[in-house]
Amino acid sequence: MKIKLLFLICLICLGLSSCNKEVEQYESKNIQVDSVFNKAENQSKENQNQQNQQDQNNKKQDDKAQQQTQQQASPSNHTNQKKFKTVDTTNLRRNPTTNDEVLVSVPASVEIEVIQEVNSENEVWIKTKYNNSEGFIRKDLLEEINN
Repeated sequence: MKIKLLFLICLICLGLSSCNKEVEQYESKNIQVDSVFNKAENQSKENQNQQNQQDQNNKKQDDKAQQQTQQQASPSNHTNQKKFKTVDTTNLRRNPTTNDEVLVSVPASVEIEVIQEVNSENEVWIKTKYNNSEGFIRKDLLEEINN
């Protein structure tokens, strides 16, 4: 009985060892398949990108218009226009900020007319014209003249 069992085991091992296992090799190919769903998604993304770009352009235009509106206060009538004079030698600047370029120095006691008043950097600035240069002077450096 032991010999039969031993013989069967040997026969099974011989049968299994005679089977040649072949390893199959697969090649990976990157093939992109367009489907109706992909096209719809791409069109949706393109439409969304165009809409976002259009919204950004509209926002920029709105911001520019709002900025111009804030900076363009309607000038007063000449009969009602405020006049100031410089208290000391003062800088006329291109924009209403102390960090901006100085166009010209305005001597003390020079009368100026207000084109508009602008709030910037928590200060009030007067837009005026002096010696063919239009710019800004801080209001606290001026003294109002009564007509």
